[in-house]
Amino acid sequence: MSLDRDGSRKRLSLDTLDTMQVIITDKWRLEVQHKHHNYSRSLDPSTHNVYRRRTLAQKDLIESMTNTGARSMQILNAIQKEDPETRVSATDIRNERKAIRV
Repeated sequence: MSLDRDGSRKRLSLDTLDTMQVIITDKWRLEVQHKHHNYSRSLDPSTHNVYRRRTLAQKDLIESMTNTGARSMQILNAIQKEDPETRVSATDIRNERKAIRV
């Protein structure tokens, strides 16, 4: 277990805690009741960001279509037309568009 303090940020490593162990700090009380996840791992790759990364060509397409006024779903349809196996979602495109505008 490690507890570090950098200003107001705290970092706590939970990998070594046993069941029902209690940690008390000046602001937090942590009680580990079950040290395993309460859900099974996801089998759908689209839930993991690493599989939804945009290629350079997709990023260029998103930027050019955004600059011409296309909507997110229109951009998604264009990407899916070029790559039917893509895991990119409409939310990913909206996030990319937001980054372009900033």
